[in-house]
Amino acid sequence: MVNLPINAARVMPNYQGVLGILVENLVTNLLNYSEQFDNAAWIKYQDFGAGLPVITPNVVLGLDNTMTADRMDLPATGMNQSSIIYQGVCTAGQDCSVGWFVRGVPGVSDSGTLDICAGNTGPQTCTPCTYVSGSWSYCKRLGVANAVSSVFIGNATFYNGGTNRPAQSVYIWGAHAFVNPYV
Repeated sequence: MVNLPINAARVMPNYQGVLGILVENLVTNLLNYSEQFDNAAWIKYQDFGAGLPVITPNVVLGLDNTMTADRMDLPATGMNQSSIIYQGVCTAGQDCSVGWFVRGVPGVSDSGTLDICAGNTGPQTCTPCTYVSGSWSYCKRLGVANAVSSVFIGNATFYNGGTNRPAQSVYIWGAHAFVNPYV
């Protein structure tokens, strides 16, 4: 192993074993307040009387060992209902990837599934996010084709194709959204 100075070119083999200069992509998180879900940048939203999500800030340790993970309590949702938090950060026509770290609240929601979605006034694309209370799960939605502005997490029955969700309590931490250079 060799230590290189900052900004020095690195030579690495590619997948075929051919040596060349290593070029890494720069990825910037598009989300504001990506660990502060009680901030006004995160909009609480409900469809058809589901009830708004409730955010309690800084209740457990995040993956960086700081007290920055928030609790999100979600009401049950049925047909045409949703209870989510969202931000409008992606640009139409670009592929946008989103993700969160999620963990169930022990004794309340030991395991379950919620939704991570991207969309706006047009069709939304959702990915189910399964979690347990014993460890953090990384949930993501990669390569959202022609992403429009909003990325969201919660019980999104209205947007996920009609899958009902029970009331759940989860810890959330470390959200991100970025333009996906690989799609």
